[in-house]
Amino acid sequence: MADEDRIDRMMADVRGQMSSTQESTTTTTTRTTTTSTDGVERTETSTSTSSGTGGGGGTDGVERTETSTWTSSGTGGGGWGDAVQVEEVDEEQDGDDGFVDPGAVAAEAVAAATSVILSGAAETTVADADAEADADAEVDSTEQDAEEDTGAEADAEADAEADAEAVVDAATATAEAEAEEEDAEAGYEITTPAVFQLIDGRGDMSPDMEAFATQHVVGKEDGDLITVAILGARGTGKSTLLNRLFDTDFEVSRPFAGRGTTGAVLAASPAAPAILLLDSQGADGRDGDASADLVGRVATFSLAFADVLLFNVWAADLGRFEAAGYGLLRTIFCEFIKVFQPDEGRRTLLLFVVRDHDDGSSVESLRTLLRTDLDGLWAGIEDKPAAAATAPLDAFFDLDVVALPHIRHRAEEFNEGVAALRAHFLASVDGGGDGGGDAAAAATEPLLKAEYSKAVPADALGTYAEVVWSELAKDRAAALPSKTELVAAYRCDLASDAAMHVAAPTIGRWTTDVDRGRGVPGFGTKAAMLLSSAMDKFDSATLAHAGSPARTKKRTELHDTLAGRLRALFHKQILSLQNAALTKYKELLLSAVSSGGGGVTEEVQQGALRRVDEWFSRKAEELLVPSLRMSFRPSRLEVHNVLSDYTVKFKDSPTVQLQAMRRLERQASRPPSKPRNLSVGLGLTGAVRPRGYGNVQLVTGYSRGPHVVNMTVCNDADAAEQEGQGKVPFFRLQPTLNFDIDL
Repeated sequence: MADEDRIDRMMADVRGQMSSTQESTTTTTTRTTTTSTDGVERTETSTSTSSGTGGGGGTDGVERTETSTWTSSGTGGGGWGDAVQVEEVDEEQDGDDGFVDPGAVAAEAVAAATSVILSGAAETTVADADAEADADAEVDSTEQDAEEDTGAEADAEADAEADAEAVVDAATATAEAEAEEEDAEAGYEITTPAVFQLIDGRGDMSPDMEAFATQHVVGKEDGDLITVAILGARGTGKSTLLNRLFDTDFEVSRPFAGRGTTGAVLAASPAAPAILLLDSQGADGRDGDASADLVGRVATFSLAFADVLLFNVWAADLGRFEAAGYGLLRTIFCEFIKVFQPDEGRRTLLLFVVRDHDDGSSVESLRTLLRTDLDGLWAGIEDKPAAAATAPLDAFFDLDVVALPHIRHRAEEFNEGVAALRAHFLASVDGGGDGGGDAAAAATEPLLKAEYSKAVPADALGTYAEVVWSELAKDRAAALPSKTELVAAYRCDLASDAAMHVAAPTIGRWTTDVDRGRGVPGFGTKAAMLLSSAMDKFDSATLAHAGSPARTKKRTELHDTLAGRLRALFHKQILSLQNAALTKYKELLLSAVSSGGGGVTEEVQQGALRRVDEWFSRKAEELLVPSLRMSFRPSRLEVHNVLSDYTVKFKDSPTVQLQAMRRLERQASRPPSKPRNLSVGLGLTGAVRPRGYGNVQLVTGYSRGPHVVNMTVCNDADAAEQEGQGKVPFFRLQPTLNFDIDL
């Protein structure tokens, strides 16, 4: 009961001190009490002095001095040893506002009460130690008694500790209740810190989220609440950037001092009360898979809250998968398309802040580089939902890029860039402040848009955060790949590219030949050998990663790529065969029309179909690649149907009939062929040449079958002699034998 009396007296002193700040009086109180329990004498002297003027909630220039002295002495039972004296002096000088923190005063009182109650156990320990070192006979006797009562002392200590805890709890509750009453009477408002650890390094969410939301969020409309989250690699200055942009007080890391932010830290922006800032733990491959899992979950958690995602990256790290933190971006993409659909109109702004930009490249070139990298990440996501399978990245995210120079070497330019970015953020926020001076005045377009809002309920922010984080704790889909998987993926990529490099020239040459209408002789056998060689090359190069999922995935991709190109060549050649089969069938029908008087009988039609089908099947069989399970049966059936339809139309086709007519005309216009013959005939040729100069001539002849008789009369004998021909006979007869052969 003596301990409880002391607590009551101390609490009375505390209340007296608190009330003295509201009265214009000077009070000095001195209290001395002597008590004795179990042979222990304790003396307590308490002096309290307060002075000041004013009333209400406090006055300026208030000075309070409190001096408390407790003295305990005694020997013997109960565990109390040599005299122990504890003194505590507490002085507090208030500033201009003169406000006294009731919670602090109560805490001091509780601490003092705790030290008094627990001092008994401390004195017991000191007494035991001194008894062991003291050779005095009286002390030895006391030590012997203490050893005999060891069990009793242990029980006494346990009882003392239990009593102390009970008294402390009661004092704490009383102090808190009285402090709250005093605050309510004075009109004070209890506040939670504007920056607090939402998620710690172990992945546990703080239970104070509801209190933070009540203090900084409740009362706002759902559409008015804006959340800006920042992501990026470790040590890129994420916390520093948020502090510069929004006047927050996030803890920043120092060089070689270890990690700065762990888990996730939430803050309210003094510059814009409607904006909440979420700082996150940076990605770093050195921290292992557990930390990478937490970083991925925090990134997904940020996506569920944030209207704008700031992605902090060094300019020198752009294009590097791990250094630039592209793994986080891939996680964000995968999670976003699971929740939102393209037609919902819900979007998120990805604002890349490129740090340490040296003006060697334009912002547009940075934007182009990032766009290429992000499109590659988006295209590499497998198992997309049906609604997002063909949707571009722009259907879900808006991309923007801001470049900032070095924060120390070009401090003035850095501050100007931060001020301009700040102005863009605050341009669409009512009451957002001046936005950073002249740089903000030049800002014409706000960054924040209505479609970026995630519609987080302002009045249930704490509950919403707990539900989202608990669901993420169950689903490890946001975990980033381990280093082993990244190495395997990288080496498998190299092996796949090498195998593809060997096969690509041959496939390209075949493609050129097929596009020009020339087939590839023995295509099936050659394609099978090419595919087998490429896969064997990949398998031998990636043998060290035989059990890796990355190898299985990349091998499947390589096989599918090669198989796809080979199948494309197969189908192109099948199409060429189909066209050739139709041409061949037309020729057969035209030949039948020409020889058959313009008609096509059923027998002729079936014969032509059979001949073309056999030709098509034989040629298509040569194109098959056994390992790809190809088939030309659908194409063969298609050819049969097309030829059958053509036959029906062919019979009544004017064009075909005209061609048949012209062919008949050409045949009719040809002269008939002569029969083979062999004939023998006798020919007689006679000439009568009387005198004269050739002014009289007569010719006559007669033929009968192969026999011919010709007679000539011409009076040219004188003329012949004058020409020097000599004497010309009056009559001359010349017989001939003729042979006529026709083959």
